[in-house]
Amino acid sequence: MHTNDRTPPAQVVAGKLIVGKLISALCLLTLLLLLPTVAYAADKPSKALAQLGTPIPVMLPTLADVTGLQEQGNSAATVPTVPTATPSPTITATVTPTPTVTATPTPSPTVITVDPSGEKIVYEVAFTNNTGETINDAKIDIEVPPYTIFNLQESTQNWECPTGITSGNTCTYTWGDIPPDSVGAAALVNAVWTSTMVLDVLTDQLPPNAEAIAFDVVVLDGAGKIYATYNLSATLPERVAVYRVLLPIIRQ
Repeated sequence: MHTNDRTPPAQVVAGKLIVGKLISALCLLTLLLLLPTVAYAADKPSKALAQLGTPIPVMLPTLADVTGLQEQGNSAATVPTVPTATPSPTITATVTPTPTVTATPTPSPTVITVDPSGEKIVYEVAFTNNTGETINDAKIDIEVPPYTIFNLQESTQNWECPTGITSGNTCTYTWGDIPPDSVGAAALVNAVWTSTMVLDVLTDQLPPNAEAIAFDVVVLDGAGKIYATYNLSATLPERVAVYRVLLPIIRQ
């Protein structure tokens, strides 16, 4: 028995119609899907070209642009310059040296007296402090002049002669602190500080031609600063020369 495997023509035609319809449907669907894209491409040519694979031109910066951008970056990154602080001027104080106080000695109001015999010299030291400053531990110094002896008994009390009362030694009288004149209590204004000294003259030792005895009286403070110096001279009275006449001895 022979079997016929061929498809009947009616079925073949029906199948082709179905396939054709399917292809037409697919084409229509594809067209519908592509229609928005085509419309968008018509409005945005550059975008449509990009989507279709057309290369988009890129504007690369030139060397001048890069240099300008670099300069702008450097300008933006520049640290502002801090102004240099101007140092304040150094103030130099001009120190005016204090003038040295120069004592103006007040002349002694008392005249040196020498007794008629020429054996005693009396002198009253007188001092007014017109230096403008207090003299601390003020004192009087006198070097005992030649041919004399310092008479402690007849001089003002508190004179001291530590090394002796004979010629060449120094005798001292201490007043203490003396305020400047016109300062302090009324009793101290124009005050005169005094002390009396007595010298015994060794007449038997005087040279025959001696006419005066000179000596210095110094006013100074406890530290040794001199405030006044009195150069004094005591005139001696004239002496009568005594001559001895030796008579020859006559023997019998």
